[in-house]
Amino acid sequence: MNHLLLLQGFMGITWFKEDDPLGAILLAVVIGIIVLILVTLNIKKVGIGATGIRLGQSGEEGAKSARKFNPVVFHQVAHAYGLNKEQTNFLESVFKAEGVSDPGMVMGTPAVLDKHFKNAYRRFERESSNDAETQNRIALLFSIRNAADFSHNLAASGGIPPIKENMAAVLVLGEESYPVKIIEANGAKITTGCPQNDRGPVKLASGAPVSLSISASPSKRFSVNGQVTEVSSANGSQAVKISLAAPNKKKSQRKFRRRQVGISCSYRPVRIEGEGKGKKTAIRAAGQPGSGTVVDISMGGCCIKTNGSINAGTSIKVEMQMTPAAAVLGQVVRINQNGSVTIIHVKFIKVPRKAMNAIGAMVFEYTD
Repeated sequence: MNHLLLLQGFMGITWFKEDDPLGAILLAVVIGIIVLILVTLNIKKVGIGATGIRLGQSGEEGAKSARKFNPVVFHQVAHAYGLNKEQTNFLESVFKAEGVSDPGMVMGTPAVLDKHFKNAYRRFERESSNDAETQNRIALLFSIRNAADFSHNLAASGGIPPIKENMAAVLVLGEESYPVKIIEANGAKITTGCPQNDRGPVKLASGAPVSLSISASPSKRFSVNGQVTEVSSANGSQAVKISLAAPNKKKSQRKFRRRQVGISCSYRPVRIEGEGKGKKTAIRAAGQPGSGTVVDISMGGCCIKTNGSINAGTSIKVEMQMTPAAAVLGQVVRINQNGSVTIIHVKFIKVPRKAMNAIGAMVFEYTD
């Protein structure tokens, strides 16, 4: 009762007397209604989470904080896919803009990666104010997409899966084997701890052929071959830098994804003059033009179906009737003859950035 008298005096309320229990009940009911209204308004504003009412943040903000982007994990994933510093920084900005919270899952799932990259591609085109900057961003996007695609295909073929830091490995040198740890992985360049025997660090010569048997998980192990490029010392311990060899032919994969198309084109043998750093390049016609159809294409080359004839090793200029139109320089690496039909296999040697981006958007189906 003393507390009620204090509250009465503080609020200036004279609704009840000390010996009037009905007044005390009325005051308690009023206070209860006010508290209920305030709680209801707070719930409407901030929502209710899995652990109760969230105070100080909205439901959407709470969900975002629970999926915080982890830069340490992200950089480990980027290293595993062999991305350089520029690619890594660019990918981080794309993932943050897309709200990606699990970079490993996204990079390892092509359909999910394409969803985010397609959004980014369209955003770059929509928000473009500087065409050169836009084309540079799109080129970076496709360089990362190609790196991810190559890694996925190689792993699926039994080649080299993504190698990550801290993986356990066994380094095989001749007939001897030594347990080591992967210190750093950057594409085909691997750094491991120095192998040890009972006499101390094992001496390795630069260029020495080695094999690595790597544990991706307790149930999955794969082997790669390479050669020692350097033995270095850091913080009192030695590290071995190894350059991995390409997989054997039966396990090799194309560096670029190919897509079946049907694009009309014209081509002409050319002579390229003045090639080299600091030299002005001139393109001279060097033969009769031809026409055909690009039947498949990648960011590294294409195949042209034609009735014309051409020799392997010839440099050609190819003009493709696509949107936007693309003119590229290439080299005929081989030809296949089937009666009067010739399939020309062309490796691209010079492609304008805008044309390369248009080819990338076609290959990965980022355009409608």
